[in-house]
Amino acid sequence: MPAVPCAPSPARRTSEVNARGHRWADEAITDPARKHGLALDLARLDELHEVFYERALEGDVACGALVTKIIDRRCVMFGLHTLQQAVLQDVKQVDSIINEPTEATSRMATPER
Repeated sequence: MPAVPCAPSPARRTSEVNARGHRWADEAITDPARKHGLALDLARLDELHEVFYERALEGDVACGALVTKIIDRRCVMFGLHTLQQAVLQDVKQVDSIINEPTEATSRMATPER
């Protein structure tokens, strides 16, 4: 009976597929293609911003939220987005400073003997 060849392991197949995908991306996604895609997406965001910004100024809360998301997306695309974890840490620091009793408020809360 002839020997049956073993099939490659799933991990090996996955790494081969990933390598092929990376090689294809390196050849197909050129710098001009990236710039064109970025410019196209920014133009689309500008169009949306223009429409919904006017409605937001008129008091439409949903449009205001959408405008905020559009601004946030634009910041992400330009690499200006702050990591959420860093923002939360700053908020916690500010909160602890605000809620920390000062010497003056401690004296007011403690009756003199």
